[in-house]
Amino acid sequence: MEKLYRVMLANNSEDFSVTLAATLKQSDRYAVVGYANDGVRAADLLREVKPEILVVDMMLPQADGISVIKTANAMENPPMLQITQYPHQKMLEIA
Repeated sequence: MEKLYRVMLANNSEDFSVTLAATLKQSDRYAVVGYANDGVRAADLLREVKPEILVVDMMLPQADGISVIKTANAMENPPMLQITQYPHQKMLEIA
């Protein structure tokens, strides 16, 4: 049996998250274990569900994706995958 990867989504677009969750559900390799639509909730949920994969947008309300990534990096086994539609190069370099 193949490993099931636990995925958390942090994106302020509900449409994107629903579409991505449905796509991941089609595979028997991924289980979406949480969704947050702002950075504060994402950081809290990240500590709670401890996913293996984090899909995070850099432009989140209340706290940006960088804050969420810092929370993830402080975890024992940090998950990571970042996405953004924000074209600011400096933000990408920081991430």
